[in-house]
Amino acid sequence: MMPEHPRSRPLPTTLPAVFLAALLAGCVTVEKEPDPIVGAKRIFASAQQVTGNLKGLSGADSLCGAWAQAAALGGSWKAFLSTSGVNAKDRINDVGPWYNVNQTTLLFNNKTGFTVGAQSAIRTEYGGSASGNAWTGTKANGTADMVNCSNWTQGGGSAYASVGSPSITLDDGPGWMAKGGNAPACSTPARVYCIEQ
Repeated sequence: MMPEHPRSRPLPTTLPAVFLAALLAGCVTVEKEPDPIVGAKRIFASAQQVTGNLKGLSGADSLCGAWAQAAALGGSWKAFLSTSGVNAKDRINDVGPWYNVNQTTLLFNNKTGFTVGAQSAIRTEYGGSASGNAWTGTKANGTADMVNCSNWTQGGGSAYASVGSPSITLDDGPGWMAKGGNAPACSTPARVYCIEQ
């Protein structure tokens, strides 16, 4: 008995037969992911959610560095946070454009873009989706709004802080850093934005 010819087997049912035949004949191309932009600066919303006691701005910067190191990202990072004496937008060097950690998905062309809105949802340092809130203490123009967990040193009591949402994009403007509404209590865990410098 002769072996069955490979072409006589039924086509897999996971793809329509016409598409599969066209693919095998070279008539259909499958789009591949764009190549990462080497050296592109990145932003992430921390996968870990923490209370508002970040041990000040220097403590938040250290957390960003540690999270980036754990995800094997390398680079130098700053937390996007305002205090009573510092505007979040002024802490960040204008070295954009900035991308998600995949270095293919554009988020902001430059610092001016911060107040326009994120071009895509901001993802975690591991590339996962990031829902919920991110601490900022920042108004929609990137300046301090004075609601900041006692300058990021208080994680309980009656303190509050302003937040943004990593899932908010251009349709809702700068809601990624200032989504409005009631400021959550500092004891409620939220993410931290980390921006590569």
